Amino acid sequence: MKTKLFTLLLAIMANIGTMLADSYKVDGLYYIIKGDQAYVTYSDGGSTTQPINYGWNITTANIPTTITIYSGTYSVVGIVDYAFEGCSSLTSVTIPNSIIYISDVAFLYCNKLLYVTIDSDYLFKKNDKSRSASRIFGGQVQEYILGNSVTTIGDGAFYNCADLKNINIPNSVTSIGSCAFEQCRWLTSITIPNSVTSIGDSAFYNCRQLKEMIIESTEPCTLGNDVFEGTYPIYVPCGYLDIYKQAWKQYADRIKDMGQLDIRVTTNKAEHGYVKVQKMEDCEIQIEAIPDEGYHFVRWSDDNTDNPRIVPNKKTTYTAEFVRSVPITVRLDAESAEGWSNVRIYYWGENIGNQPSVNWPGKNVTKEDNKWYSYTFDNSVEKVNIIWTDGTNQTVDITDVSNSTCYQLNSTNGKAITVNEVECTHSTYYTVVFQDWDERVISTQQVEHGKSATAPANPLRDGYRFIGWDKDFTNVQSDLIITAQYSKIDDQDNPITVRLDAESAKGWPEVRLYYWGYKSGDGLSTTWPGIALNKDNNGWYSYTFDKSVNKVNIIWTDGINQTVDITDVSNSTCYQLNSTNGTAITVSVVECTTTGIEDVIYNEQNTVRKIIEDGHIFIILPDGRRYNILGAEVK
Repeated sequence: MKTKLFTLLLAIMANIGTMLADSYKVDGLYYIIKGDQAYVTYSDGGSTTQPINYGWNITTANIPTTITIYSGTYSVVGIVDYAFEGCSSLTSVTIPNSIIYISDVAFLYCNKLLYVTIDSDYLFKKNDKSRSASRIFGGQVQEYILGNSVTTIGDGAFYNCADLKNINIPNSVTSIGSCAFEQCRWLTSITIPNSVTSIGDSAFYNCRQLKEMIIESTEPCTLGNDVFEGTYPIYVPCGYLDIYKQAWKQYADRIKDMGQLDIRVTTNKAEHGYVKVQKMEDCEIQIEAIPDEGYHFVRWSDDNTDNPRIVPNKKTTYTAEFVRSVPITVRLDAESAEGWSNVRIYYWGENIGNQPSVNWPGKNVTKEDNKWYSYTFDNSVEKVNIIWTDGTNQTVDITDVSNSTCYQLNSTNGKAITVNEVECTHSTYYTVVFQDWDERVISTQQVEHGKSATAPANPLRDGYRFIGWDKDFTNVQSDLIITAQYSKIDDQDNPITVRLDAESAKGWPEVRLYYWGYKSGDGLSTTWPGIALNKDNNGWYSYTFDKSVNKVNIIWTDGINQTVDITDVSNSTCYQLNSTNGTAITVSVVECTTTGIEDVIYNEQNTVRKIIEDGHIFIILPDGRRYNILGAEVK
């Protein structure tokens, strides 16, 4: 493989001198073509003695993997001599994984090039200190971001990158060569991912500013000599301290448990809430986002929405995102805009480039019973600038809007119509927010003064029964935040019952239920093909698990035909077969229709109510007694 790669590189370098003289400009960069391959060049395409560079104005160079010229598509495989020479304003470069050749003088005199993103393995497999990143891109680069195509960091790959401050080593890298980061004097921290199996001699020699080395693997990798020259601590995964001290005896006095690292947490805006951190057992940390009044937690910076959540104690930053619970709503007095053909709202962010923004002349706004035109922003909007317009006439800029406000036009014609902030008279509308127990917004509504909000469908919460909302919303007099209320489900009252629609399984000679535990070794299992079931009088085959079972996996079968695995069953559920023949029959979850218990009680009491909570059917008698679908009274 190495011989083939070397031969290919020789062929590329030999062909550079015989490429077509013409250059082609695509998306701001120039290319010369050889066969079906393209090479980044300078604009004149011919001379290498006096190259014409991209000038002082080019600040970024994002090199693509392919380009299209006329009807042809070419793979971008190289960057030739002097391609970016003297680009004194160039600050960042992106190199894709298609690149297999970069000239030593491609970035000559690019003295402001600070950030390089590179996903090509070419540079890092050279194992030649004279071909280091500093030789190609310059020693002034401060940050390298490596892509997942990089599998090896060769000998001297970042040798003498004197100004390098930050580098990420992706989880695709399996080896770090000798002297790979030698004389990277401004590096302060390095994280070695768990994919690395070997580090060569003096890999971090003369890295004078290193304050810490973080090792993510639970298995010590192979080390050369003098790898971690210095006195900085070497942090290893929590619980593996002794293993590392035994394997890396020469550094035993510097090896520390990663549990000693403080996890880093923050918020998107400090005035919206804060994060509480609590150390747990087994090298874990609990983090909890606590919103201030008027805000609710949305997500963490890694898109996880659990709150609180347990995370490993490692050097990672988690940012909690909060948004407003009641969004900004702006209204325009419809009577003051009577002369306008249609009403629109144009808006833009608090600062240039900030969201939200919309194309002129903005969005049409809805009219509330002929009294107000209104528009409600997303909860994430903290402050916004707006203009009311009909596409021809428009108001002055209304800036820094941070609360719901009502406006009235002072005229209807002109390019700078002034407005007054007015009391929201006429029929006032309020913002009503229904939220779940964890402050997740379920529904946001605009409700007219004195009228009722419409409750959304009852929310579900594992292990709990929804019992209602915490506020009355039948006579709305102000903005409201309404929170779902729950009571904890008693396992004894609500064991898991699974049912199969008998009609959908009429082709089966018998119906059996095979089940096994959610976790290995929990003792919950049955012998194939499971338990034979009898059909009840109401068209269902059913089985009720012991109250101790919180989660189970099941298969419906007749001993020959069977459904797919139905996993993670944690609530009583009714199923319907989508076919009756095969070894991977799919099922649909269906509503648990009447089982007859309602009729029995109805005949006795003459009046009942049927409700569905968390997928369970309950029968409520006039005296308040509650029965489940099996006829057992539920306290």
